[in-house]
Amino acid sequence: MKVHGRHHHKCENPWDEAPPWAVELGYIVGLLLANTEKIMTDTDDLKQAIADLTTQLTANTAEIEDLLTKITTPGVSSADVQSAVASIRALIKSNQDEIDKSNAAFPG
Repeated sequence: MKVHGRHHHKCENPWDEAPPWAVELGYIVGLLLANTEKIMTDTDDLKQAIADLTTQLTANTAEIEDLLTKITTPGVSSADVQSAVASIRALIKSNQDEIDKSNAAFPG
């Protein structure tokens, strides 16, 4: 630990002569700093998860829109419609799976 106030208290380690309340405050500040680091790391992880989820959902939405355009094209065959509907259902499930994965990683 670097001592910043040595010129005031003339001690190499001010905790040696500190009153109990100061030692408690020092300990609490240490806990706060440790918790702050954890919160900052969790926040970065959450931002990355949101970015990944957004990318996946955006790609799936674009694909669903493309499939809907194909379905509404005049003269489209029944087989093409059925295939597109199956693909849309799979993409919707994929979206839900991604959301569930994000919720499991960051519950509540």
